[in-house]
Amino acid sequence: MAGVKDTLWKYFNIIDLGLVKWLLGICIKQDRPNCTIALLQTAYIDSIVTRFNLQDDFKVKTPMDMNTILSKALSPTSDKEKHQMKNILYLHAIGSLMYMSIATHPDITYAVSHLG
Repeated sequence: MAGVKDTLWKYFNIIDLGLVKWLLGICIKQDRPNCTIALLQTAYIDSIVTRFNLQDDFKVKTPMDMNTILSKALSPTSDKEKHQMKNILYLHAIGSLMYMSIATHPDITYAVSHLG
């Protein structure tokens, strides 16, 4: 690794900050003796829960039942329901979940793409 750093220092003005701990909002935990790396988005998940007021929602082990069928019939139909939906940041929530599914949680990708 020292050879790579020496080569980079020849061509670029860089600073060695040591092992990476955070990158793009992802916490990186390295366990060198066991040769493992863990990518965590706990802070990001907590911010999503708070932003979309999901603190009281129930937790499930499976993100979505694969037999769930979503249709236009589930959309709001009355003016009152449509007005209430304007206050829900659905697209923002789906976008936030998409980033999470790509970065560290592929287990929710099916549900997020289905809802999107």
